[in-house]
Amino acid sequence: MNRKPCHLAVVEDHEALREMTVAALADPPLCLVRGYASAEALLADMERHPLDIAILDVNLPGANGFSLAERLRRLRPGVGIIMLSVRDAVADKLRGYDSGADLYLPKPVSGDELRAAVRALARRLLAPDEAATTAADSATPAWSLSADGWSFTDAQGKVLPLTGQERAVLQYVAARRGEAVSRESIAIALGEDPYDYDYHRLEVLVSRLRRKAAEQGVDLPLRAVRGIGYVLPS
Repeated sequence: MNRKPCHLAVVEDHEALREMTVAALADPPLCLVRGYASAEALLADMERHPLDIAILDVNLPGANGFSLAERLRRLRPGVGIIMLSVRDAVADKLRGYDSGADLYLPKPVSGDELRAAVRALARRLLAPDEAATTAADSATPAWSLSADGWSFTDAQGKVLPLTGQERAVLQYVAARRGEAVSRESIAIALGEDPYDYDYHRLEVLVSRLRRKAAEQGVDLPLRAVRGIGYVLPS
């Protein structure tokens, strides 16, 4: 079976460093690599080119790497994100991971280490595509939410009844299937003030919903997206 090519973007405003990084990842070829000088340049080009992994400098002109990581995670929940920065304080690393980074590497990083990080991330991100292809070939019907929103039906036809708050959450996320939905917007959908809401309540609600689904043998494909919220697949 031919594995699909990996598409990688390097976002670095320092031209010489950007070219060195692109060259390091292109020889030997790990992915199809493109370089960008800013977050805005990458975002403007995303409609024309696929993207599997993004390597982001933190200190970018315009939108910085943290903001770009959050935007990418919303637009492409499955994208791999590696952040590079001279800012190696624990607080900066935590902010990077909270923004959606899979890896946060301090600069300077060697070409060998960066290639190893890309290989490891690509193996994890691209391998599930084979399973997804197999699932698609089996023609199994997708999950659905009832018209009134009071029950969820999984791909095997098993039905899960919902409480009022469970219904509100799933209706909101299901209407945006395939898109990572922020916790703040879910709080608003629940009729809460997103600035005062205790998000631990949302985590408990989702945890109980998943446990109820498991107890009833229902496959609930509601997934957490780190640093953002939740997603239901298309």
